[in-house]
Amino acid sequence: REVQRAILLNRIRGLGKEHHTAIFPKLVFTVKHGVNADPGDPNYDLKQLALESATKRMYPDVVFYENIVKITGSFKAPMGCRSFLQGWINPETGKDEEDGRMNLGVVTVNVPRIAIESHGDKARFWKLFDERMEVAHQALQFRIMRCKEATPVNAPTLFRFGAFGRLGANDNVDQLFKNERATVSLGYIGLAETTAVFYGKNWIRDHGWDPEGKEFALSIVKRMNELCKQWSKAEGYHYSVYSTPAESLTDRFNRMDREKFGRIEGVTDHDFYTNSFHY
Repeated sequence: REVQRAILLNRIRGLGKEHHTAIFPKLVFTVKHGVNADPGDPNYDLKQLALESATKRMYPDVVFYENIVKITGSFKAPMGCRSFLQGWINPETGKDEEDGRMNLGVVTVNVPRIAIESHGDKARFWKLFDERMEVAHQALQFRIMRCKEATPVNAPTLFRFGAFGRLGANDNVDQLFKNERATVSLGYIGLAETTAVFYGKNWIRDHGWDPEGKEFALSIVKRMNELCKQWSKAEGYHYSVYSTPAESLTDRFNRMDREKFGRIEGVTDHDFYTNSFHY
């Protein structure tokens, strides 16, 4: 209780002489009936403090324990603002396992660049798209390979003393990664700008979307998900689609494309790309 209270009060106060809002490390506050949800719960005061912090400082993010259990079957907190661990059944115990799971890395695809290079030709877009997905796939395979080169003594807190598992000094760490226990993530940004290449800058309207544009944007994410499932089945690692929290990359990708292709209306004519589905 005192640790939570101190963290929340510090966040409300702000950092440094200027009392800036702290963005990192991310905070996630879980609301649960019987713990902190309702007046009379032993930690209700901490929930009120968390809500005050969220109101004044935008953080912490708030999640509801019972809802996550209802939707996913068990509770897990997100990594930051959007990345939830998928369910996983331990083949040895037959039980759902959340503790000790990990992510082996992320590669984010600059989807607007593929659209720009297709010159409005959807057939060319999908050809380039699949080519770039394979490049990303190879990059993710390299990340897996590098992680597998670790030994338990390289990071004993992770591999020997329980954070990921309890391996012997000479055990192979891959046993903690395979059978889809570990995730490896294929990220994306810029769906709005990608769609604008084909449907114009006004495809997002004040009260909705162009239906065809929306379906096209969804088809991109669906194709990524299909590929991830194929890779997972073939290799035994859980490839997953990741809505990249690209607070910096949205600027960098946009700037690189503006330098290479110039200012394109609705695509590179502002200083950032849309940040996956996050604002």
